[in-house]
Amino acid sequence: MDLYTASGTVKVDKQQALRILSSWHLIEFFQTYNVEEEENSIQIPASELESCSDALLPWLNEAQRERAGIKNADVRYVLHLGLFPKNEAELLSEKLFGEEDSPLASYEQEQRLDTEGMTCFAKLTVDKEGTPDFKGLSVSTLPWALGKLSQGSAAKLSLEAFRSRNTLLTEQLNRLTHLLPVHPQSGKSYLNAASLTGLLEILCQWAQYSPSSPFALQLDWYPLKASRSTEKNTPRLTLENTEQNRSEQSDLTVIGEAEEELESSTEVLPILNSFFLEDLERAMLAVAQDEGGKALHQYLSIRQNRHSDLYSSKGLETIIRHLAP
Repeated sequence: MDLYTASGTVKVDKQQALRILSSWHLIEFFQTYNVEEEENSIQIPASELESCSDALLPWLNEAQRERAGIKNADVRYVLHLGLFPKNEAELLSEKLFGEEDSPLASYEQEQRLDTEGMTCFAKLTVDKEGTPDFKGLSVSTLPWALGKLSQGSAAKLSLEAFRSRNTLLTEQLNRLTHLLPVHPQSGKSYLNAASLTGLLEILCQWAQYSPSSPFALQLDWYPLKASRSTEKNTPRLTLENTEQNRSEQSDLTVIGEAEEELESSTEVLPILNSFFLEDLERAMLAVAQDEGGKALHQYLSIRQNRHSDLYSSKGLETIIRHLAP
């Protein structure tokens, strides 16, 4: 089959290319973000968050800081909100579509799937006083996609629908911000157990999906370097008027302007579990409009031979032939 026209452009079956891209695009919504439990991690079940309340939060309880081994006064907390097992996607698909009939296919699927461990709805950074950075919140498409799948509307999965849903989530977060308690000393708002429970409920409403996991969140802490903290808290007006400090002040101004520009240009919440959704959607649009680069068209036009079943005798021959053990 000739892949090129007389003008040198690549021939491509548009419908087949769109089917390929659509398949990749759909799979990407179900990618899992892996939450690793480290030495500096605390996993908090929903039941304990309800019963023990603020006593579990290290920014509100000195005894909890000591139990967790947090010795630094200046730390940053990272909250993985709405923990649930990664195999929930597999269990839901089996419930909706049934299990594999073939034991061999079932075994092969088990080997291919990444179902061990935990994933989450969202990731949020909190400072040493418990003040959340909702502007930096990142969300996973997986629970939202599972909600669509459970409702029978997986065909409606798209970045446009996801962003539309995220607009509602942002509005709810803004309302929650005004309801947070305020420190009497610093005057800064902070998260307590009640507001964390409310935040988890908001995420479940956003995804239209409730996980079966008993864990509400995983809390990780990271000590901040003293020099960075000192530099951050040093007023710009106290810098001496030397050539070096003028240069540093200029750098700080440029960084500040860049951060402001980034904040103003960021209209959607960052995606936690996928780097390729936007690229795939752009590629689908390009192919649909008979555009796109020659490399993309050629890649999508290559005839793919079905791989041998590696668990069969023929597959063993393929392994030996290609790997030459």
